[in-house]
Amino acid sequence: MKKLFLTSHTSISRKGVYINGKPLVRANTETTEMLREAYQILGISYPKFFKMDSLGKLGIIGTEPFFADGSLKEKYADDEIAVLLANSSSSMESDVAHHQNYTEGKASPAVFVYTLPNIVIGEICIRHQLFSESNFYIFEKFDAAEMLVQAKVLLSESNSKACILGWVESFEDNFEAVFFLLEEKGEIEATEEVLKEIYGQTK
Repeated sequence: MKKLFLTSHTSISRKGVYINGKPLVRANTETTEMLREAYQILGISYPKFFKMDSLGKLGIIGTEPFFADGSLKEKYADDEIAVLLANSSSSMESDVAHHQNYTEGKASPAVFVYTLPNIVIGEICIRHQLFSESNFYIFEKFDAAEMLVQAKVLLSESNSKACILGWVESFEDNFEAVFFLLEEKGEIEATEEVLKEIYGQTK
């Protein structure tokens, strides 16, 4: 399989929001406020953000830096940037909220729409007008090796020339996300060890 290279990455956890290892927002016990602060610092103007579930917000904040200067969309067509994400809890946060609302007789379409984990991919693609390959995987835990394999297979067998690979988790005490921008050329080869090291910084 062809080599892929890591050209940018972001991480979000209770430690803060980081872009390529540099802090954008320092740790905040209120995760909602931390994401709001990151939204403001990144200069995002996207009112829909505030109606999203936590996975959607993590996806928008975590991928925004890849598109901020416009160079990624200049380099690749709208159908050449794949999005592959994974987590271990699926959409349980929204599932639980929807179930509670339903049993109380006040089910909300605004909550129900997020009861599929791949909705976060949809939010990213709508935000950046991507019409590319995508998939969402459920793994027991962060699995850099398998995620890399899936990215390499996709770039080998589709029109995709770049891939946003990510782990995005928000349920109960788990609040963490890492996003990797993988391309076919670069200086840092995307290996299992490299991805694990970056993911480890969220702990």
